[in-house]
Amino acid sequence: MILGIDVSRYQKTIDWALLKSKGVEFVVIKATSGNYLQDPKFSDHVAGANAAGLIVGAYHWCDPLVGAGSQAQYFLNAIQGKQIKFLAADMEQQWASWQEWQNRNITQLLSPTQISENGRQIVGYWRQRSQLPVVVYTRTSFITNYAQPALSWLKDYPVWLAWYPFRAGTVSVTWESFAQSYAPASDTGMRLPSGVNSWTFWQFSGDKFRLPGVDTLVDVNYYNGDLNALRQWVGLPAIPPTPTTTDPVTPTTPTTTDPTTPVTPTHTVEERLALLETQARVHGWSV
Repeated sequence: MILGIDVSRYQKTIDWALLKSKGVEFVVIKATSGNYLQDPKFSDHVAGANAAGLIVGAYHWCDPLVGAGSQAQYFLNAIQGKQIKFLAADMEQQWASWQEWQNRNITQLLSPTQISENGRQIVGYWRQRSQLPVVVYTRTSFITNYAQPALSWLKDYPVWLAWYPFRAGTVSVTWESFAQSYAPASDTGMRLPSGVNSWTFWQFSGDKFRLPGVDTLVDVNYYNGDLNALRQWVGLPAIPPTPTTTDPVTPTTPTTTDPTTPVTPTHTVEERLALLETQARVHGWSV
């Protein structure tokens, strides 16, 4: 699994180079809500993350109170010209009154069909008008309780699933301590929406971790695969394996000398002839 985060205007200062050095490979950045809000930190976050070499996605808050086509195009307008590699639709609104939401006293709920259709039309709009991968962010409990009709089409999209496998409460840790004490060994216990076979992204935490490089609490995420699989999914070339370097050994041919064979010094032709004449006279031969 590959480590990432998601951020918005609430994270005002981010040391992207530090995050990259600690193993953060991707980020999903909020761009818009409905057809009425562009995140004021979106452009800065996109520029900083790209400069540090992260894979950057952008997400949109789906507001079922607003026409799907209007907000889908609003999002595309906001990301135009930005270095974005994938798109995410955030489906998690069931309330029919923002005033009640602000007062934390929700009594009016949207119909499951309205929530489902709003999300379906937004992601369908993007697929028709963008070449970038599209993912749906949600929770299994949200789909089950508030948007069951979405089960008919959710299986056709990669899913970014929120599921937090630990108790609430905030902690401040280093990235090394996070990897040692909190990073998951697997997704055991995660419940997927009916009909969805696997998750593509996993929002592993909500407002729990305060980690170096970000000025506030930050959501931690994982991609379900290795880095080259993620790069391939967003249309980037694979990173070639790092070659191993070893000192080349030059083979040598051992020379063997028969110890019984005397080593003959090198002589000129004249010297050889003189030796032959001398040996011949010793044996009484005529030369």
